[in-house]
Amino acid sequence: SSVPCGNASIKRWAKGGQGPEARLAEGLAPDQYPQPGHSKILFHARAEGQICFLEKCAARATPAGEAGTDWPAGTRPFDGQFLRSCAGGVGRRALLTCSDKLAIWSVLGLQGRALLEVLPPIFVETCTIGRKFSAAHCARALCCRLQDFIPGRVADLQDPFRIHHVAVLGCSEKLDSGVYDGEGAGADFSDASCLAWALGDEAAEVLDGRTGLTMQGGTSLIAGPTFRALSSSWRMHLGTGGQRATAAENHVPLAEAHVQAKRLLEAHIVKQCVLRKSTRSCDANGGAAPKRGETSCRVSAPSPEIVVPPPSDELAAAIGRLVRCGTCNMPGALQ
Repeated sequence: SSVPCGNASIKRWAKGGQGPEARLAEGLAPDQYPQPGHSKILFHARAEGQICFLEKCAARATPAGEAGTDWPAGTRPFDGQFLRSCAGGVGRRALLTCSDKLAIWSVLGLQGRALLEVLPPIFVETCTIGRKFSAAHCARALCCRLQDFIPGRVADLQDPFRIHHVAVLGCSEKLDSGVYDGEGAGADFSDASCLAWALGDEAAEVLDGRTGLTMQGGTSLIAGPTFRALSSSWRMHLGTGGQRATAAENHVPLAEAHVQAKRLLEAHIVKQCVLRKSTRSCDANGGAAPKRGETSCRVSAPSPEIVVPPPSDELAAAIGRLVRCGTCNMPGALQ
């Protein structure tokens, strides 16, 4: 109904519009979809959060943006900790935004590990968005920021687990007749009910979005325990002689390849998609760290392995005038 929360809702670093898929969709039948038309992106604003993963938080806990980036309400930069400790020692997964979940599913598939015992992976092919659609920002968030997560670029990664680009499309029909009331008038989430439906279902399943259970408190048909039970029953039905699905290379069982890909993906996200505050500072001779919007820097002393003869007083004074930080003009360390 609306653009996924998180990175896709940050309208920066690219121009908006319908994107290449809108042109590729011209002339197709109503039940046909175009292939993704994404070009490789040069990420020039990583330090500003261009490909940053975000996690959900209370709206009042959203931090002030750094380097000019204001995070969407109810989100904050992901710190790289996928598993969190809770009361009683029970761990829980970090609550990533919808943009981040879709990006992860574009690599690992929608099915999880359990169903890989009996099914090939299922990847998202298209994402059709109603309100606030912008193709460039959605493509960046849902797949392109993981464009380098492919075999050959990531050691030990095996097909079919790689980034699969998603065709991002906008709706040609209005989803509602509501009127946008201006800045600060966001979506209304007071109704916690959610609908889950798949082709072949007689009716949609109504879930409580706050708990993941059905509105009656039962386990959903799309919950992890349900999928694990389904996988177990299928394995029993197929018998021990059934063939296990394997990856394209090395004949590794898909379930094992999925575990390996998930581990590699989490390491890739921590390395590439976690926003880190700069630890550098203009501290040569006691200078203060830069303020917001300024570039941090450091003037390094010569390596200890290099023996530098002490200069004369006149030469030291001349070097002290020349060796200065180009940004904050602090004099550099001199040995």
